[in-house]
Amino acid sequence: MAITKAGKQTIPANTKDIDAPATQRRCCSLRANNHFAPLAQEEEDMDLAPDLIANNTQPHITPSLQAHLAVASEHRRITTVQTHVPCPGAFPPHTAKPIDGFPITHLWHSAQLFEDMDPKVIATWDAEVPSPKLLACIFDLIADKASPDTIRNAITAMKNVIHGINCEVQQISTSNIKVAPLARAEDAHSAPATFLIYDIPETVHNILIHTKVWATPAITFELFPFTPTFPTFLFAIEGFMPTPPIRIHTIILSTWHMDKTYDDFIRIITRDPEFPADFPPHIQMEWFAKTFETMASSLEVCLLDYKKPGNIPDPIYNVFAEIPTTNPRMWHEIRSLLENLTYVDPLNGTGKRAPFRQCQLCHCVTHPRGLCLFPRIDEWLGPNGNSNANTMQKDNKCRGKRGN
Repeated sequence: MAITKAGKQTIPANTKDIDAPATQRRCCSLRANNHFAPLAQEEEDMDLAPDLIANNTQPHITPSLQAHLAVASEHRRITTVQTHVPCPGAFPPHTAKPIDGFPITHLWHSAQLFEDMDPKVIATWDAEVPSPKLLACIFDLIADKASPDTIRNAITAMKNVIHGINCEVQQISTSNIKVAPLARAEDAHSAPATFLIYDIPETVHNILIHTKVWATPAITFELFPFTPTFPTFLFAIEGFMPTPPIRIHTIILSTWHMDKTYDDFIRIITRDPEFPADFPPHIQMEWFAKTFETMASSLEVCLLDYKKPGNIPDPIYNVFAEIPTTNPRMWHEIRSLLENLTYVDPLNGTGKRAPFRQCQLCHCVTHPRGLCLFPRIDEWLGPNGNSNANTMQKDNKCRGKRGN
């Protein structure tokens, strides 16, 4: 018997919370009062514990307050790294994190950072390298075209940046921070582009991941947690006439809510480990509806203002949503279901899946290099949008295998 979705409606939320900059607090100082009597004249009137004065005992800080002070100290260290002008030769200049954060570098799937990597190396990184550890992707580095010297220079430059952060925070001149090189699988289609950073102090790890993108004159790289997470980018659509994204949003939702799409979704999600298989049918139906609406209500559509030669508009719409599962296989099957649908608008044409256009600058899969947002950031110190601008890859004369 077909399972219907009666009573389900979706009101898409088209607004995002934007963090407003914190109001600066004014500082004031107390003027000296010249009418105070000398301290010696008031000692006999002071109500101080004699044993505290005699023993000069250090006051004890309660655990509750100590916890707050520790957080404040951590915040101060992070703020210092963001704003402090370091000494020459130690902490290299870098682009400060914007108030609303750096642009998101969207991945194609949760394991993309491990793609084409030797499985034995992945197992070693996972089981034998203790936390904290991070994965790093270098901007404007196409591993397929990079020479061994380029890779070695990139590793050295990354270590120098992280060493400078460590010296700034830990106030020490030495460190054992390590960077593991690329390790290509025998059956790889292309060279992997991910490095492992490990043997880093917890505080330095937190600062690195807080800023996330480190743009310096010598090298620019982005850091990711070692544990994979599911991306929100699902697919891109092409074939429509130039249309406001809100119209495409409506067409996508209408297609997802068709009975056949919903039934196919249920066929997949019933194999999810979270499916309440032992519960009564009405509980299962409620779970189906809630799970589906969680995905539908998270839908976002963004226009990629792409143009063909001759400045002819060729709009591409990037589709984002949260697929409600923690199972990688279920996630991929649901994404495959949605991206292979045909989206029809009687007034604006038919939309189908578009090939993703990976940026060779930041490695994001939602735009080509020419539309990368990073070079537009104020005081950007990383590589610009020109395809021949990378100082790390002067030996690379041809591009195109991993992006546009």
